[in-house]
Amino acid sequence: TAARRARNRTLEPHEVLGVTATASRSDIANAYRELAQLYHPDKVATLAPEFQDLADQRMKEINAAYTVLNGGAEPGKQAGRC
Repeated sequence: TAARRARNRTLEPHEVLGVTATASRSDIANAYRELAQLYHPDKVATLAPEFQDLADQRMKEINAAYTVLNGGAEPGKQAGRC
């Protein structure tokens, strides 16, 4: 069905973070922080295990998208810095 195809579609990094393809680094960082606050393991620790698993998967997607859009730098670090 169309819903199943939509669920299986791989999102582009900017789609994961909810920013445009031309978003600035500042916009990307702000979107990352907002999503991280929602899905961070500490924020969902009191929820049922299935929700914790969903949040964990979503957080992995958010971190991966941020890393790609931030020039390979992991969250908390800037590209080109150690």
